[in-house]
Amino acid sequence: MLDREISTILEAGIDLQVNAVSEAPAQLLANGYDAVLVSIGTHKGTKLPIDGNDLEGVYVNADFLKAARAGQPLPVGRKVMVLGGGNVAYDCARTAIRLGRKKFISRVWKMSSR
Repeated sequence: MLDREISTILEAGIDLQVNAVSEAPAQLLANGYDAVLVSIGTHKGTKLPIDGNDLEGVYVNADFLKAARAGQPLPVGRKVMVLGGGNVAYDCARTAIRLGRKKFISRVWKMSSR
């Protein structure tokens, strides 16, 4: 699937450069690029503003994923609930499956507009 998505991007005429270093986006613009997209991702998760977010066994998504990737997964039982509706929530669910968890309850959480 990733190869297919990369092909679609390249077919659109995008100049894809990987593992390239640039000290300043302004220099890229001066070199003729029309736009520079800095897409580094987020490295710090956010606790949901709900009661119980500080209980043992409740983890921030980024912490859970980083620990699993480092080969030191955070302790979870056989049942896991993932709160969220974005890509990171999906990654957490897939990671828990790879860690051998069998039962999931997922809930989409939307921040209130208050």
